[in-house]
Amino acid sequence: MQANINLDSKAVRKLIGVLSSGVGAIAAPWLIRAKASAEADALLTIASAQAQAQVMLNGSVAELAPDGDGSLDTEIEISQGTSAIRSRILYQEAKRQRNIADIAGIAIDEIPDDVSDEPVDEDWIARFFNHAQDISSEKMQQIWAKILSGEIYRPGSFSMRTLDTLRNISPNEAKLISSLNPLLMNNGKQLFKSDNTDQKFDISVANELLLKEIGIIETGSGLGLEYKMSKMDGIDSFSLITFGNIVLILDNIDEKSTLSLKVHGLTTQGSEILSTLEPEHNEDVIEEAVKVIKSSGFTVKRANMISRDGAKFSIDTPMIL
Repeated sequence: MQANINLDSKAVRKLIGVLSSGVGAIAAPWLIRAKASAEADALLTIASAQAQAQVMLNGSVAELAPDGDGSLDTEIEISQGTSAIRSRILYQEAKRQRNIADIAGIAIDEIPDDVSDEPVDEDWIARFFNHAQDISSEKMQQIWAKILSGEIYRPGSFSMRTLDTLRNISPNEAKLISSLNPLLMNNGKQLFKSDNTDQKFDISVANELLLKEIGIIETGSGLGLEYKMSKMDGIDSFSLITFGNIVLILDNIDEKSTLSLKVHGLTTQGSEILSTLEPEHNEDVIEEAVKVIKSSGFTVKRANMISRDGAKFSIDTPMIL
């Protein structure tokens, strides 16, 4: 979390508003370092709950004395049971508060200053915090924080279906999903597919089935994506294929040339979850793609993205490959 937080910042004000809507008016103190870090506050709360539970358990016995009618054991049992329930609830809610505080602390560093004026949907906020409160894994908290910051920046970026999908993804499954990042093409709409890349990135039959089961890859994907190009009015048409921050610019030599690249299709939630990762490319993947493109009768130029805003980007001078 930032050492100094500007509470007058538009992004911070919007985050506090979302937190307040989701968890109440305690949002601002979480974001003020001077009042102590959110994690320390939550840990103290947990320690307090545990100590209080012990006091209650001890006190329940000390305050009761035998009355000779045989009812003492039942009263102690009820008292201890009530104390145990209270202790468990305090511990669970303190832990949930810490989880939300951790995620909010990460999110504040992720939100751009120029956030949208559009409010975040109330139902989305409720769904988000209902799920996020039980996320304790540091790696998973990073993903949830990026989704929170992304939705605050541009409401509508992440669907509630994506929240439901992510809730059921384990850290190991998240690691598998993250490994797919270099295969992302066309702004995260598909994953490049070939025998070589599937082997290199461990997209085995078992892992492919798993990615379909958890809702990342479309069922029935991998059949091939076809790019069709033609010449109109003597002007060569062209198409762009992106891998991370690398742009491949395709020009067709023959007006009848057709390009067919095999891909794994991503579900909407799969694309949205993968969008939380930093753009990344792999030279072996690009080399494999260029090989397929050239064999289909196309020339290829390569350029680097120099700025990006969603699906819009600018590039430097392309180089012929």
